Amino acid sequence: AAEVARVQQAAQAAEVARVQQAAQVAAQLQVLLQAEVAREQRVVSFLPKVREWFAQKSTALYHSWQRFVGGKRASDDAWKMYKSLRDDIIIRVKDDATRQHLIQDLRVEMRKDYPQWAGL
Repeated sequence: AAEVARVQQAAQAAEVARVQQAAQVAAQLQVLLQAEVAREQRVVSFLPKVREWFAQKSTALYHSWQRFVGGKRASDDAWKMYKSLRDDIIIRVKDDATRQHLIQDLRVEMRKDYPQWAGL
């Protein structure tokens, strides 16, 4: 009986040690998580400044970033807008030379207003 009690106490001590170790690991993870959240908050507060700098100084990278963020939906929206305006010109303007000039002007305007999609 004494042997059984000693084995049970050893098992309980081992279980307590495992629980304490798990609590320590959880506390360490909590500290790491808080540090990561603080770091991400600093990065997020810095992003608008980076975005503005890229827009002014590195337009090619800025347009790549816009394509990445906007994705296919933004590209499709710009393309649909262009097609709609182009189709209106084709329907309303019967003179071929005038129509070509207006479509070329539309392309220039779309490249100016949506430069990130101009090369696609």
